[in-house]
Amino acid sequence: MTGDGTQQQAVRVHRLTQVVSGDEVTEFLSRSYQSGFNVEELRPGGKVSIHRTDVGPFSLDETSLDLRMHFAADLTADALMVGRVRSGRAEMTCGILRGPVCPGQAYIGGLPGAPTGGWTDGMSAQVVTVGMALVAATAGRTPHEPATALRMDCLTGATPAADRMWATAAEGAAAIPDALCTPLVADATARLLAATALSVFPNNFVPHDPLAPGPGHVGQTTLQCAAAFMEENAHRPVTLADIAAASSVSGRALQYAFRRAHGTGPLGYLRQVRLRRAHAELLAAHPADGTTVAAVAARWGWSNRGRFSTAYRKLFGTSPAETLRK
Repeated sequence: MTGDGTQQQAVRVHRLTQVVSGDEVTEFLSRSYQSGFNVEELRPGGKVSIHRTDVGPFSLDETSLDLRMHFAADLTADALMVGRVRSGRAEMTCGILRGPVCPGQAYIGGLPGAPTGGWTDGMSAQVVTVGMALVAATAGRTPHEPATALRMDCLTGATPAADRMWATAAEGAAAIPDALCTPLVADATARLLAATALSVFPNNFVPHDPLAPGPGHVGQTTLQCAAAFMEENAHRPVTLADIAAASSVSGRALQYAFRRAHGTGPLGYLRQVRLRRAHAELLAAHPADGTTVAAVAARWGWSNRGRFSTAYRKLFGTSPAETLRK
């Protein structure tokens, strides 16, 4: 059950696999990525396959480009695309960004308003797509931010550690079981992907200067207003922008204030609220009525039972399984 007494159903996950070759490649790529692709095959006879998992707030593709090609594309979707090379070679351009990408590297695959192109040679890659409205909201920007407002400073991850950070987030998203993909899990996963991308690739949405001055003072009444909003809406997908709007302050100001007052940001505070709701649900349940830790965790935004158990034990000093058995 959610905080408003309704049962959360799993989000419908759409999966599709397609394979094409020859003259179909250009049309197939254009259709798959809502863009005008122009493809020049340099080694005829190859094929392209895409296995797509569409979860709603984000999609994840496993692509195989079994050919050598030059390409150019104008992406029309208002979305951020981040790829990670699994094998093969490529050189990519995205707007003014350009460079080679190698196996294991994360790279910007598409940005609104930024022409994309390059060449590939037998490349396979994992490509994640997240809507720009969600990316902006995750960064605490205004919901009316133009889709073209985001600017990236580099094509690939800043460091090998950044590439590994992206790989962990993307593989975690790919591993979510369909049955546990509730609306909160889907929303939280999409926001984790957006936040990870904003951390991996230096950009104008998230300041990277640790000496940059902080925002102005946020009073106790505003903090209480923000906390009350999260308590009332914990069962719904909530963004930093939502909390800031409800509190009539900027997202950045709210982040600073929450870290000073609570030792965590607003979204960290929201996770604690959801953990307390899960704790109450486990205390009220009994294994005999069919309640499981995995189901309760998924209702409150955790697809990974291990991570849920770790966060739960840190807050309550016991495991969720032990709580359920009491």
